Amino acid sequence: AVPLGEESSQHDRFRDVMVDFSERATEAIKEAAATLEGATGHLQAMCAFFGEKYAEDKPQTLLRTITDFLALFEKAVGEVVTRRAREEMEKKKMGMAQKRKEE
Repeated sequence: AVPLGEESSQHDRFRDVMVDFSERATEAIKEAAATLEGATGHLQAMCAFFGEKYAEDKPQTLLRTITDFLALFEKAVGEVVTRRAREEMEKKKMGMAQKRKEE
């Protein structure tokens, strides 16, 4: 590569910048491909875990199913927590009423 400087032509500067960019971009693309490969492997394993068929062209289907399930699960947990808290309050009220009766 021609060193950047006043004597370099505009064409040489562009080439130098693009060579550096190309080298960095190539490395970034390799990293992205490796990340995608890892994510695909995890998605396939998740499909197998849930007994679903892996569809390479529709990974969002499984992810949507899991997201919907988690939302419903969190809602159910919230309802259970609320119900238990309500039952606990009822028990306390009944206990206090019983104490008053006994007094």
